[in-house]
Amino acid sequence: MKIHEYQGKEILRKFGVAVPRGKPAFSVDEAV
Repeated sequence: MKIHEYQGKEILRKFGVAVPRGKPAFSVDEAV
């Protein structure tokens, strides 16, 4: 099965697993 990271996080959340929130970074400054 091939799934993306965001899909895996969604599945884990449905089963009550604590998953860190994330958001895309559009620059180096945002990523650090």
